[in-house]
Amino acid sequence: MRLQVKKWNLSNHSDYEKQCGQYCYKIVKTLLNFLKFLKNENDNFNSIIEGKDRQIAELQAKLTSLYSNEHKPNEFDSLRKLITESNTAVINELRSQFLDFHNNGEIKPPYDSLKRCQNESTEYNTKVNESKGGETYIESPYPNSCVPFGNSSKQYKINVAGAGSFHVLCDAHTAGPGWITILRRADGKVDFDRDWNAYRNGFGSLNGDFFIGLEKLHYITKSQPYELYVHLKQLNGQTIHARYGEFAISNEKEKYNLIKLDLYSGTAGDYLKTSKHTGFSTKNKVNIQYAKKFNGGWWFNDYTKSNLNGKYVADNNLVGMFWGDLKILNLVKMLIRPKV
Repeated sequence: MRLQVKKWNLSNHSDYEKQCGQYCYKIVKTLLNFLKFLKNENDNFNSIIEGKDRQIAELQAKLTSLYSNEHKPNEFDSLRKLITESNTAVINELRSQFLDFHNNGEIKPPYDSLKRCQNESTEYNTKVNESKGGETYIESPYPNSCVPFGNSSKQYKINVAGAGSFHVLCDAHTAGPGWITILRRADGKVDFDRDWNAYRNGFGSLNGDFFIGLEKLHYITKSQPYELYVHLKQLNGQTIHARYGEFAISNEKEKYNLIKLDLYSGTAGDYLKTSKHTGFSTKNKVNIQYAKKFNGGWWFNDYTKSNLNGKYVADNNLVGMFWGDLKILNLVKMLIRPKV
């Protein structure tokens, strides 16, 4: 079928205006509006791509800095989170916009650009993973604290950079949600008069009395700022507590020194402060005489006024656990939680 095209008579200008107004106005206006719409959408797309390129450049610069300097593990985690969120947001936005074009305007979405964004996301995430200690870091499905478990007081598995994955006892009833139990004394069935290796690795059972272990405790408190809560229950049922807004210990080379212990509040008395900046001692390492005298490992020095790893006793005449002048304790818990 041949199209019948009406010939325009341009000999008279007024006739031309009349013919154009009669036949072209609606078509031309619609076409111009559509072209204007396409231009705006194209500008928006280019703006998004430019923003994406800037984000990639900034992340690449930060990644280079991380390669050349030592950073805490949580900085790598923050970078990974930033990369993932930014790429996901851009990809989703582009996909939504251009699928709309495809459905409504018969315009092919730029799948190549989307694919490039996805590839860059994978590439940079891989580089960040491999930059941890020169070794490949595999993203763990477990959180690094008890905070995500909310009001649940059960055993859960967490993953802490440097220490790997392990089970902990979360406590949401004693002082609110999100606490990791690092020490529990409830029945005296576990012997706490142990050597250095035992305290380094931890001992006991999460179902009863236990100590989490100095090595795990070091990496946990190194990963992010932590606070400490000491819960003490006396034979008469009365409970008291000591809370410290800052708590951390150093590594084994530094004898798990109590390097942070500040911002005390509570009803039990500030009897741990005398152990600040003191290394941990057991019956075979560091201040051996004190560990033997008090029957357990602790941050002992000449001025120590507490020891929650001593014998579980019910007699004031025996040397057992103590917190200041309080020597008979029915229940002891030490809890830590990321500082808000």
